[in-house]
Amino acid sequence: VARLTEVRTAMEIHIVGWPNTKTYRVLDNVRAAAAGTGERPSIVWINDVATIATMGPMTIPAVIVNGKVKMAGHIPSVYEVQTWIAETVRMEFASWS
Repeated sequence: VARLTEVRTAMEIHIVGWPNTKTYRVLDNVRAAAAGTGERPSIVWINDVATIATMGPMTIPAVIVNGKVKMAGHIPSVYEVQTWIAETVRMEFASWS
């Protein structure tokens, strides 16, 4: 059981954007979504120009889950983020078989 928890908490969610109202709302929705699913992903806010340029999103704010750009240019709902988290967990479990 400890191993399952370890793997499931290895999820990384990057919030990419400048310090402004939109990015703060994205950050709030991602935190609420994670709390609602029971997952404990690492949530990292990226606001450095050089780092943003290497990460791939063409518009900001953006959300990147385990290296995949899930959203760019708008504020995702809590439900939308929860579906990304659930999808990532399903993919991790599927890779075990």
